[in-house]
Amino acid sequence: RNSSQETFNLRGLVLCIFNSILPGVLILFLVFFAFLHCWLNAFAEMLRFADRMFYKDWWNSTSYANYYRTWNVVVHDWLYYYAYRDFLWFFGKKFRAAAMLSVFSVSAAVHEYVLSICFGFFYP
Repeated sequence: RNSSQETFNLRGLVLCIFNSILPGVLILFLVFFAFLHCWLNAFAEMLRFADRMFYKDWWNSTSYANYYRTWNVVVHDWLYYYAYRDFLWFFGKKFRAAAMLSVFSVSAAVHEYVLSICFGFFYP
């Protein structure tokens, strides 16, 4: 169906969004399980890596801050030790919010860069 020739209506947009929610959440959970549970545990087993804490109980999070700390512990630990502490030293202890915003911005920029390389185009 050629949707570029149709006129815009709110009902069609809402139906399109609701039809995409369930497959999107299902794909999110499957990718999470496949990568953070299966793939990383397989490599940890092959390399005899003892620390298997790749994620914590992110499904019990009550805030976005707690969710971002628990859903990918590997990335969170790396960002904390190599980015946040340096930004905190640079900005000073009084400006913790600026350090957090800087780490979030750097993380977002790196994720956008990786996605643009994977998809072959950049769409801001």
